[in-house]
Amino acid sequence: MPSLSPDQFAEFAGRRDKPWLDDPRYNSMSPAAAEHSWRAGRLRQAEEAGIDDERSSEAVSAIGGKPPQDEGYQGPTEIPPGADGERDFAEPPVEASSKTVALKLTYFDDCGAYAQKRSILKGIIARGETLALIGPPGSGKSALITEIVVHAAAGNDWRGHRAKEACGWVVFALERGDLFKRRLRVYQQRDGLQGLPIAVADAVIDLLNPNCVEAIVTTVREAERRFGCNVGGIVIDTYAKGIAANGGDEDKARDQNRAAANLRAIQGRIDVHIALVGHTGKDESRGARGSNAHLGDVDVMVQISGDTIKLAQVIKGNDQPERVLAEFKLEAFELGRDEDGDPITTAIVSTQHFEPTTATAPNGKKPKLPPVPKAALHALFEVAADEGQPVDDASGHVPKGVTCVTLDQWRDRLLKLAIINAKGNYREQFKRIRVTLQNVKIIGIWEDFVWPVT
Repeated sequence: MPSLSPDQFAEFAGRRDKPWLDDPRYNSMSPAAAEHSWRAGRLRQAEEAGIDDERSSEAVSAIGGKPPQDEGYQGPTEIPPGADGERDFAEPPVEASSKTVALKLTYFDDCGAYAQKRSILKGIIARGETLALIGPPGSGKSALITEIVVHAAAGNDWRGHRAKEACGWVVFALERGDLFKRRLRVYQQRDGLQGLPIAVADAVIDLLNPNCVEAIVTTVREAERRFGCNVGGIVIDTYAKGIAANGGDEDKARDQNRAAANLRAIQGRIDVHIALVGHTGKDESRGARGSNAHLGDVDVMVQISGDTIKLAQVIKGNDQPERVLAEFKLEAFELGRDEDGDPITTAIVSTQHFEPTTATAPNGKKPKLPPVPKAALHALFEVAADEGQPVDDASGHVPKGVTCVTLDQWRDRLLKLAIINAKGNYREQFKRIRVTLQNVKIIGIWEDFVWPVT
């Protein structure tokens, strides 16, 4: 039989290029499997052509032309000829190992067992769920989550949310861990609390690394041994620090989703609520800083705004309406004196409560609106003047004589004026505007109708 020419040898050995990458018959295969099949097909063609050259088989094998002959390997499987009439070969299907375990299934008739939430603070904190608490720097995010944790650990109701169980909490302070400890010391001194099952882990954790799952689970288990009770929730403050710890980027959906997957793996190991503290962007009306994959992953997102009096609003809830969660202000508390006699102070949430209804400023005037909601309100007045009509509402939810437009009419005007971006997530932008204006009682909404409150 003839020997391979140099050109034939180069073709069969695959040293010129990688034609399997351009062949549509290999689209469903991995690059390695496609290469194996292509080379196996070429060797088969050489054999059928009567070419027998010891160099060809040795060379092709040396550069990976044939798949490794592992135990149980059945060899390439022939697939139908392509458009050129040539036969080719594909890797045999991989059979499931006898050790493969099926994923856990919940069947239709058993789904009712999951209708009831495993609430810790009813309506806001539940096991197996994730809360994101966001706001600009200095808005009181960490102070508010500390107040929530203290109430949940003590089994006390929090701002109208009924305590369903007392449980342990672990705070993973990825930054300013000492500040968390000082705040907890304030609750001990001011409120006379002792022995609460709360612990602070003062360390940076790379949330993109799958090893973080084991580190967090092990830490929680250690806390449970010390507490003598199970841990119901963990806090990660700040979430962005955990993404950036080893070069991640919170603007990238890929990194946000990797971190979220690791958090889900944690909840698969331990039945806890996860509270994430994060930041808003430069434009607060656009919500959380970074990729909106974060918004899509969490069960509840709460945004804090305001100066002296802070407004915490639910801007996303999987099974609850957008609403005002809390109004609060911060107060300085003196813990003691340092070696120079100067006071040691920290800011915590004041015990003074405000009715979550009006969100007025201390001077009694309406609160100062961010630029985007302010522009949106002006656009609502315009579209109401141009297209508004009275609505005959027998239920009494719409005031008599008020001029209304539909939400679609208002949204279309915002798009026309480029107040919301048609190329971005304009529905989410519109929702945040509505929540901001409705919570400060500047607009009214009933069903599909909206009107400015004058």
